[in-house]
Amino acid sequence: MNDFEQPEAPKRGRPAKVQAERRRRNSDSLGGRRRRLMVDETKLDRENYVYRFANDDERGRIHQLTVQDDWEVVTDREAAIKQDTAGDGSTVSILAGTQGNGAALKTVLLRKPKAYADEDYAARQRRIDETEAGLRRGQTPGSSDDGQMYVPQEGIRMTRG
Repeated sequence: MNDFEQPEAPKRGRPAKVQAERRRRNSDSLGGRRRRLMVDETKLDRENYVYRFANDDERGRIHQLTVQDDWEVVTDREAAIKQDTAGDGSTVSILAGTQGNGAALKTVLLRKPKAYADEDYAARQRRIDETEAGLRRGQTPGSSDDGQMYVPQEGIRMTRG
């Protein structure tokens, strides 16, 4: 090496081979959106089930939904539905952060038979319709029917938007 030659600078970062093999699994993450809850939709039985993610928090949300309601935890022994699960056996889940007590917060994929979900939705909609009908008559939720309701002369109009 003479006086004019520079020593070769050490390469920084990942080796070139690793950089060449790099795969971007979530291209939307560069735009500020992360799709961590993505699952392979072709593996889900949307014809017979409704799916949702729920947090397994210290309040026992998963227990509440699976024991006190008709939801069931989705399992996937072959990792075909979601390949990057939280490592909790065959449960389809992800690590979503930490709980208030410092424990890991997992988000778990649940499913409910579509017939039950439709029935639950209809019951919720009936309660909404009953409340709206009462509002049109001048009743406020939680008030008694003692005839002390205010209804404007032009009536009560409601629109959904």
